[in-house]
Amino acid sequence: MKIAILDPWCFTPPYNGELCNGLASVGHDVTLIGQDAGDDGGEHGESTFATLPLFKAPSESLPRPVQLVLKGLRHIQGLMRSLGALRRMQPDVIHFQWLALPLIDALFLPLFRRIAPVVLTVHDSNPYNGAGPLMLRLGNRLATRRFDRWIVHNDLSVRRLTDQGLSSERLHQVPHGLLGQAAPTPKTASTVNDGRLHFVQFGKLREYKGVDVLLNALGRLNTGQRERCRVSIVGRPYLDTAPLLDLMERHQLQSIVDLRFDFVRDDEMVALFDSADMLVFPYRGIDTSGVLMAAIARGIPVIASDIGCFAEMLVDGEQGRLVKPDDPEALATALADLISDPTKVEAMRDRMIHLLERIPTWQRIAEMTTEVYELAQLSPTETTVSAAT
Repeated sequence: MKIAILDPWCFTPPYNGELCNGLASVGHDVTLIGQDAGDDGGEHGESTFATLPLFKAPSESLPRPVQLVLKGLRHIQGLMRSLGALRRMQPDVIHFQWLALPLIDALFLPLFRRIAPVVLTVHDSNPYNGAGPLMLRLGNRLATRRFDRWIVHNDLSVRRLTDQGLSSERLHQVPHGLLGQAAPTPKTASTVNDGRLHFVQFGKLREYKGVDVLLNALGRLNTGQRERCRVSIVGRPYLDTAPLLDLMERHQLQSIVDLRFDFVRDDEMVALFDSADMLVFPYRGIDTSGVLMAAIARGIPVIASDIGCFAEMLVDGEQGRLVKPDDPEALATALADLISDPTKVEAMRDRMIHLLERIPTWQRIAEMTTEVYELAQLSPTETTVSAAT
């Protein structure tokens, strides 16, 4: 089968790379269309798929309003280029990963559907956490309904989308695979090295990810507890960082917290993960987390909000700790418990490695995704796919 994968602005490069390689491994001819698609940022070995970098982002040196206008124009240009390339390619299925500008995408989707059936992976069933501009949310709802099939990763997404009126017969649950090399670090806690547990929050910093919740939780630790931990918060910010710096100052966290507002290369991420005793996810909302799948791949236990993929995949006290979302006191209690007894972290690491062994391979995920593609080529009312977690 000839498959085109579209992620115009490469929102999920590691996922794209693993999925494309998985699809290629089961015999498909795969092309990834996006921005600088040849450098997908994933640790998935040698690429076995073609890339078409048809979307060009404006220079980040331009004023932000100018960047946004130019990006919108270039998105339209990229979609037009994609249509031309796909007409020449004649794929059997066109698989979108994200709706970057949904109102514009909705206008173009009928043109894509004339070429081949269109499938959408809904990575976020509550886009913009329900707080984005009204036109974006309405556009997202309109565009989503124009697909032949939808893929989601967990039960929460299924419930939300069916509640929104999407047909359950065209909605298919396919697991999210591991990201990065599945190589859990056979180590004891970092307390062996410096006497402190190392907690890491990693990834793009957005309001829903609760960096402020973590800082407020750390502010509740006593002096002795602070002396036995260190915290790294690393990622490119997509929010106002001034309030976070204010919290650092107010709680006097400079001695234990390293705030790094920057993009991190793959090799730096691997080094950071290898130094971590636990990853922290104080999120206010989430469907699926690629960073969680990277943590599982390396056998790193987590502290996370008891929501979404964390609630569905992890057991409190087994692979980590689950706490009430948006509750600094609950998070502080969990942190203090682990700081007081680091042996619990090692037990959780062992259980996380067992969880790793239960995650489907990308080849199996590709086979399940292929079932969705085959159904997309049929009437939407045909028998539903068997792919499910």
